Amino acid sequence: MTWWRRLRDRLRLERELSAELADHVERHVADLVAAGVAEPEARRRAQLSLGGVEQVKEASASARRPVLRPASPPPSPPRSPGSIRE
Repeated sequence: MTWWRRLRDRLRLERELSAELADHVERHVADLVAAGVAEPEARRRAQLSLGGVEQVKEASASARRPVLRPASPPPSPPRSPGSIRE
């Protein structure tokens, strides 16, 4: 996969996540307004209940990053039969 394709895919994922988060906030605002909360207060509560849009985006991005594991040590060389003492 080329770096250009990875960048394009990452940007697409970020746009989709932003749209989905905005939809969640708007639905929650609508529910709160329907329950009788004023819109500015409903928007504030909705954003607080989500935990902060930017924090959610960062958590999602870190979950998508590959985990780099340390290389395992090389295997031990085989022992010759004469080096084993019983």
